[in-house]
Amino acid sequence: MRALRIAVVGVQALLVFTSMTAPAVAQVASDQAGDNRAGTAGKPSTGTWQVSAGYETFSFRQGSSSDASQMQWTGSGPVLMAGHDIVNASRLHRFQFQISSTGSFSYESPLRATAAPSGDGASHLEGQYEYRRYLFRKHLPSWVDLGVGALAFGDRTSLTRNVPPAIVIRRTTVSIGGGVAVAGGFHTRRLSVDAIWVNTLLAGTARLQHSAEPATPAWVWDWKAGYRSGLTLTAATPLTRHAALVGSCYRSVENNHLGSMTAQWFTRTHFTLGVIYGR
Repeated sequence: MRALRIAVVGVQALLVFTSMTAPAVAQVASDQAGDNRAGTAGKPSTGTWQVSAGYETFSFRQGSSSDASQMQWTGSGPVLMAGHDIVNASRLHRFQFQISSTGSFSYESPLRATAAPSGDGASHLEGQYEYRRYLFRKHLPSWVDLGVGALAFGDRTSLTRNVPPAIVIRRTTVSIGGGVAVAGGFHTRRLSVDAIWVNTLLAGTARLQHSAEPATPAWVWDWKAGYRSGLTLTAATPLTRHAALVGSCYRSVENNHLGSMTAQWFTRTHFTLGVIYGR
């Protein structure tokens, strides 16, 4: 409940910011999407900024490659996101950053859920860059968009798990990856809706610290490789001449294997509400 209150306060702050910035996006939502058609190819690129806050659910499980555990370690907490888009009639450049902190963990199986120790927690930092080209602009209706492009990212995830009576397990993974992004949507003066699917390959390092094994090095390092798939649904509506209210739902599933042949699954789902601002 505390994490939920933090997310709500963040959203309220964003709405206050919106009311102070006055002048929304009948223009921003359409500039980002549907009104930049053939015939505006010579129009300069426009830039928009986005800030959002919301609530994230995070799950982790692991096991051998052939027989992974069905027990999930699941928690929830606030997530904050910021981004910058540069868009014109034919292409988009998107820079995005997100940070989340989750707690209130439990161990969940298909049959039951058991509360985890109160000290369990996780944090996630991620930066992304997306390049997108819009397709068939001369042939599609003016209110429809279809785009395809490439996405690159880097992230860092830290997990802390407590095993009674006094064992602490810390796991930190760092990844870089890239892949394909496919987007589609429709845009009117009052509403802009987009769906973005991404599928990426990733590689990185994982390190483990175990308080019950003082004879081993402080951190044990390993390599990892895998993939991540994600889907984002976004809706925006104008608030003023230069700003729009935006809500999004995101879900991703990551599967990777360590050099020790241990398989890991990370699942993230978050809902955010925020503001897009542009001139």
